[in-house]
Amino acid sequence: MQKEYFGSLPTGEKIYKYVCTNDKVSFSVLNFGAILQDFSFLSRSIVGGFDTLDSYLEDDSHQGAVIGRVANRVAGARFEMDGKVYNLPKNDGENCLHGGLGFDRRLWQVTEHTDEKIVLEYASVDGEE
Repeated sequence: MQKEYFGSLPTGEKIYKYVCTNDKVSFSVLNFGAILQDFSFLSRSIVGGFDTLDSYLEDDSHQGAVIGRVANRVAGARFEMDGKVYNLPKNDGENCLHGGLGFDRRLWQVTEHTDEKIVLEYASVDGEE
């Protein structure tokens, strides 16, 4: 697996691209948003991604990114659990889409990478979004 500098966030944090290639499959993952930037099978790309970090920062379609905290809209940007009401950020009209500011805009930690795999982690603290 190769680690390549991909750019820096406005905060100065460095973003890296991790590229894994063998005779049939090639993929690249960013530590920004755990984005699957490219996936190719037999030299044919089957994932659309961007070539620059700025393109990802300007994009609002979440290309190749991990989506969360939920994979849908929470109506009214609120829910009730165990008698307590939780208000969520409104980022889709009056609704909350995918749990607010998504994981695709977070810096993930690469905890392991080998020639065959990469493991990324992000700890969403209690109450975040």
